Amino acid sequence: MKLVVSNKTALKKLDSYGVNFDGPLKEMQAMQAKAISNPDIAKQSDGTFKIVLDNIDLRIATRDMTCDPQNRDIHWVNHSAIKNRVTVGNREQVELSQLDNCKLLPTAADHEKLRKEFTHLVSRILVENLPCMHFLQSVAVKHIPHQYSEEMAKKSEKVNKEYHLEPLGCVTM
Repeated sequence: MKLVVSNKTALKKLDSYGVNFDGPLKEMQAMQAKAISNPDIAKQSDGTFKIVLDNIDLRIATRDMTCDPQNRDIHWVNHSAIKNRVTVGNREQVELSQLDNCKLLPTAADHEKLRKEFTHLVSRILVENLPCMHFLQSVAVKHIPHQYSEEMAKKSEKVNKEYHLEPLGCVTM
């Protein structure tokens, strides 16, 4: 038994589903702007978040194509809001025409830092892939240290339930 509705009814239903669909996200955006502007909260990195998306695309091909079994394309999107562990704070915004190109070019210190990071990466690759270097695994740097290493080692915290974002999750398209 198949149930059928008219195109007009289907469109009305879709419109009713879409009413205030972005309300919780706008509320979160306002809370994030408030948190960034407050220096006490910005130091604690509370109240700011990023929305993380991950998608899976599947194509299920039927062996014998007839009226009933058809090829199926499945598109799933998983999204959630993740609380920032580190808040950088407000950055100065400048018009593109006013921006000095010299501020965008890497300095000698930037090149030296990049060279040091490449040294860590190359040493790790050599130790993992060359059997004669396996004895150096205990001294090879696995994670490049940086000023936020301690905060980034902590587990990410989802803020969906905190902001009543139950619809965030797996969505089939």
